[in-house]
Amino acid sequence: MKKLLKLNKSILSLTILLLLLVSCCLIFSACGEEPASQDERKVLSYSMIQEIEEVFYNGERLEPEVVLMDGETPLVKGVDYQLTYANNIEPGTGIVYITGIGKYRQTVQANFTILASFQEKLNTMAPGETISLGQNYTGNLTIPEGVILKIESGSVVYLEGQTTLLEDAQLINGGTIVVRSGATLNLGVGALTNDGQITVAGFLVEGEGGALNNNGTITLNGGEVDISNALENQGTFSLTFGSVFNIDNLKMLNLAQQIIQSSSVSENTIRLNNNLDLDGGTLSIGRNNTLDMQGYLLSNGTIENRGTICVQSYSGLISALSYCQGEGTVKLSGVSQIALTNILTVPAGVSLYFEEDISISSQDPELYYINVQGQIVGQNNVQINLLGEKIIVGASNIFHGDVMFVNVREGIYYWNQNSARWNYIPQV
Repeated sequence: MKKLLKLNKSILSLTILLLLLVSCCLIFSACGEEPASQDERKVLSYSMIQEIEEVFYNGERLEPEVVLMDGETPLVKGVDYQLTYANNIEPGTGIVYITGIGKYRQTVQANFTILASFQEKLNTMAPGETISLGQNYTGNLTIPEGVILKIESGSVVYLEGQTTLLEDAQLINGGTIVVRSGATLNLGVGALTNDGQITVAGFLVEGEGGALNNNGTITLNGGEVDISNALENQGTFSLTFGSVFNIDNLKMLNLAQQIIQSSSVSENTIRLNNNLDLDGGTLSIGRNNTLDMQGYLLSNGTIENRGTICVQSYSGLISALSYCQGEGTVKLSGVSQIALTNILTVPAGVSLYFEEDISISSQDPELYYINVQGQIVGQNNVQINLLGEKIIVGASNIFHGDVMFVNVREGIYYWNQNSARWNYIPQV
């Protein structure tokens, strides 16, 4: 009996010892350095999500940017959370699921608005407000009065139909605008500033009161540009594929850089219906291209003409000849008489082409010569009538077609390059 009691006491002591060991292990585990990470990660909450901007329907899956803040600390996508989008194509309410990773756990849902079009978004803007277009867009737009629309770098806007800027509206292009064939970009009384690329297959029309400031590149691919009020160019206009550039009734013009570089492989037209002040810029007219001019070409610039300059007035003729450099042609049309008030000079490499009957005369005996370094070409009857003593020209074989001189007292003196001496043609 005593032996049994001793055995039971031993078993009891051993049991108590085992219980103590188990308790110590549990306590040790609870106090160890490794936490239960699933329990101690921060829980993502809806309050961390900043407002998600509206997006507009474009037929593609839309994934607007999501910003999360943990107090003052911004969370990092791919480190603190990951995103899954749903219902994000059609106009209406899109869904984004935000799942915590790393130090964060839990999944929360946020909604965002998909508008039927960017125009719907524009219509909510008030004068003086600025809105950015940071996605590709296809369609047409009406920019409300006083609203500033910025096209962000990397965005491509394909304009179809008619896009119009209302009064005091501004379109600032930092990306790419493509005016498709048959479409119109009508500045109206608004303003366009181009720091990117505009490609025109349709029409770029500027109405009364508008302004075009070009710091980038505008390329006309068979399109037409109408500039009828204000133009400030620090960039480049480029014409290809039979394009037309109309400059009409400008109130402000500053062409500090190259204004036109026209392709020589296609017939492009630049129509100038007012004075053009190059202001240090360059007007480059390639072969097969035409500058149709009714005003003056003025000051401080360079005309590189390898095509044709058509002028509608005598003043325009003198201006065109004075600034023309290269190997092109200057045509005069719609003028039957020219009364010289200065020496008529035809620069080297330039042909002066008369399409119609014309009489060139001077009542001033001091204006006794015409300085021809290039060519004078008459399609019909061209009469040059001077009361001075003689005509001096600076090249040989310069007169082509029906060109005659009358009332020149002494005759015509010209420099014969072949004989290297002055030749004399007596007056008949």
